Parts: sequence; structure tokens; C-alpha cells
Amino acid sequence: MPGAKEIGASFKLYESKDPTVIAQNLDAAVRAKPTVIVGVGFPFDDPFSTVPRQHPGQKFLQAGS
Repeated sequence: MPGAKEIGASFKLYESKDPTVIAQNLDAAVRAKPTVIVGVGFPFDDPFSTVPRQHPGQKFLQAGS
């Protein structure tokens, strides 16, 4: 992510267009316990309707939907 280093942030990118892999990547991201998990686009509509409720201590942000 451009600019992450400039503000002292780090990130890990999980990328997929396949719904099954999106679910697996989201699960991996939750296990990594980052400050926030960002999902971009409508492919995250379904997973973000359930996963955040299963992990109330984790912050989620859906963008571009």
C-alpha cells in the first residue's frame, strides 16, 4: 500500500476473486489479529455480514461496495 511506511503502518494483502478463497483469506486475516481488516468491493458483502459478528473484538472496514 503506497504511503504505509511513511505513516509507520504495515499491511498484508490477501487477494482473490474466488468466493471460497475470499473466505479462506478472511479467516487467515482474522487469525493474524491486525488492527483492522479491510475488504474492498461487493465480494465482501456476504462474508462481512457474518464474520464481524463472530469476532466482535476485531475491527472491520468494507470499502467500495
